[in-house]
Amino acid sequence: MFGLFNNNKVTDEQIELLISVFKKLPSEFDPFVKQLKSGLLNRKLPSSKVIPGFIGFSYNGQISKQYEKANMGAYKLSPIKIYDKKSQKTVTLDIYISAGLVTGYTLSTASITNLDLNKIDISDYKKLPLDSENSEFETVKNLLSPTDVKLIDPTQVYSVDLDGKIYYHLKDLEDGDFIGIDNSGILYEITHDPYEIKRIAQSLTEYIERIRGN
Repeated sequence: MFGLFNNNKVTDEQIELLISVFKKLPSEFDPFVKQLKSGLLNRKLPSSKVIPGFIGFSYNGQISKQYEKANMGAYKLSPIKIYDKKSQKTVTLDIYISAGLVTGYTLSTASITNLDLNKIDISDYKKLPLDSENSEFETVKNLLSPTDVKLIDPTQVYSVDLDGKIYYHLKDLEDGDFIGIDNSGILYEITHDPYEIKRIAQSLTEYIERIRGN
């Protein structure tokens, strides 16, 4: 359970990699450079069971609410090609985006330290909507309203066992806390300091609007 709440900080190399790619892309992606430079990314999330090698992020809440666009869909930018100086081959990077925020990436190499950020090839990239291959996301879709489903990134939905009960991780909050839902469709705010599972007596949309101060 406590692996959910680790403090696995995002590295400067990861941020530099993402910024370098977005700078190569058309101007519509300029806001992503700004959000990354402003300190959006807080820590890395547990590995996804759905996308092999996926590295996801949690956010600095004060910054994410400046850039988040709740009704925007989820998609990935793929393929982005980068030259690896060690292997002397091109590796592939896919960047995942949801609700106007960078949610994570996959990279076809275990290390980013040997990437040549001056040799980034975006000539073949496309914006690809994220399909719903995640069976746990399909379960969650049936528990939420269509409006609430739009707030969920499929790559961040996964089941966790807390005190003998299954919850589904929906959205990360600050410092490793998160919003979860059970199989009855009841929402919870799950925190680690102190460790509590508190029922949310609102819809997901209402709750998110409240914590944003809307």
